[in-house]
Amino acid sequence: MSDFIFKIAPNVLLGKQTITRLGSLICDKGSRFILILDPATYEAGCLDKITQSMQNSKLDFFTYDELPNNPDSVTLEDVIKLSRGGCIDGVIACGGEKALNLGRAVAALYNEKNTIYDFINGEIPTSKAIPLICIPTSIRDSFLFCDRSAVIDARSNQIRLLKLQENICDLVIFDGDFSSTLTKNQVAAVALNILCMTFETYLSKKSSFLSDALAEKIFELMSPDESLTNPIAMNDASDLGILECGCMSSMTAALSSLGPVTALAWAVHARYKTSRTLISAILLPYLIEDTLFACDKLVTAAQRFGVVDRNATATEAAAKLAEEVRSRIAKASLPARLKDLSISIEQLALAVNDAVQLEFVQYYSKPVNSDTLFNLVKLAY
Repeated sequence: MSDFIFKIAPNVLLGKQTITRLGSLICDKGSRFILILDPATYEAGCLDKITQSMQNSKLDFFTYDELPNNPDSVTLEDVIKLSRGGCIDGVIACGGEKALNLGRAVAALYNEKNTIYDFINGEIPTSKAIPLICIPTSIRDSFLFCDRSAVIDARSNQIRLLKLQENICDLVIFDGDFSSTLTKNQVAAVALNILCMTFETYLSKKSSFLSDALAEKIFELMSPDESLTNPIAMNDASDLGILECGCMSSMTAALSSLGPVTALAWAVHARYKTSRTLISAILLPYLIEDTLFACDKLVTAAQRFGVVDRNATATEAAAKLAEEVRSRIAKASLPARLKDLSISIEQLALAVNDAVQLEFVQYYSKPVNSDTLFNLVKLAY
């Protein structure tokens, strides 16, 4: 067994009204910040609460809230230019994954001299990143604790992963009140996205005893079996349990590695602006049914999830897990087929080629190429 080495760099706060501590926690990181704010957060009063905390600590900031629905490399260029013009000391990113990915990239490239396309093409930043504070509002983030940031290359509409400095994030604040505007169906879809991320990291060749322990805890918390554990409210964003699962799923992504469904979801979104969350939810049961190669882990996951007992076979475990996921999709009235997203099989085939180029796909326990991933797509179409 190889050596196991891990670092959890950022300070993480999770709870209610944790945003009130923002100013006091970042006052040693600088005095002037840019706040990259997803406009969707206004309904939850995020700006007012952030402003109050910053003013209480006598910190200065200006807000960028003109975030397009699908920010790309042009958006990144504009925000870096705006940040440099504002002579900032750090970046605060508040919102869903698009705001947090943008914030990570701005903090990483702020002091760099080369163009962002040098880094999109694979160059690694050499300058020191400026402080980064992340405030997730959509419960989870694929790359929250990773040294990567997803960006859409405006030249080709392809998804790219920027390589960032290690320990890019200084502080993460999960405030339960900031997710309060999510509808029940949105929370149900996000919960399935968390399950998908967790399942992929659990079956990664990079998984370890720690990432597995976190994954198994997520399975328990999301279990439908009340006699097994105290399951979270799967459609209630105010339940701190769903935030805990979102935080832990992001940690497993950093400790282990994401897989083919997450890669495809990002690739389709980059080209066709289709919801990543819905794509991963639709594909999850088919991914589960395709994991008989990992018998022991499959049975353990189903057992922790509370749908089988310890004597179940891998085939039974896969069937029960997939059945439970499809049941949740139906209860939340979410699309059950990829064709329901108004995207053609030809478009998906192009996105498949993009997805298999993402570096983390190679770490999935089962070899993944364009043929195997397209077969999964055809089953779900």
